Amino acid sequence: HLVALGVAHAAVYDNSAGVHAAAARGDAAWAEASPLFDALAPLGARASQIPWPANADDAAGGCDPDDVEETVRFKSNGTLTTQGLFGRPAQYAAQNACHRRLVAAGADWVAHVDVDEFLVPAPGAPSTLLRLLE
Repeated sequence: HLVALGVAHAAVYDNSAGVHAAAARGDAAWAEASPLFDALAPLGARASQIPWPANADDAAGGCDPDDVEETVRFKSNGTLTTQGLFGRPAQYAAQNACHRRLVAAGADWVAHVDVDEFLVPAPGAPSTLLRLLE
């Protein structure tokens, strides 16, 4: 639906069970093992599927969210992140990583939208997000 609204590219941070672990092991078929693979396939180059650790991956790896927050603060020169807010460190870490990568790549606009959220133009509004933002 985002492509229909004129979104040029969707970056999907995939924290499906086992996906990040398979990618970290170097398993070339990690993307195909994800339940999102078939849904993203029709988008082709307009979507990137990025493996991201799930909470289970964090726990299995002995990851402490406070340590992750401290690492992010250190590596981002102490800039504030949303990672520790509302008890969802994995989600906000993914959003921070995505935002920083896209801004560094020169993106003009970045929207963080969960898969169960939709952008619906009001009647009479421009039909694409770019026209709406102009």
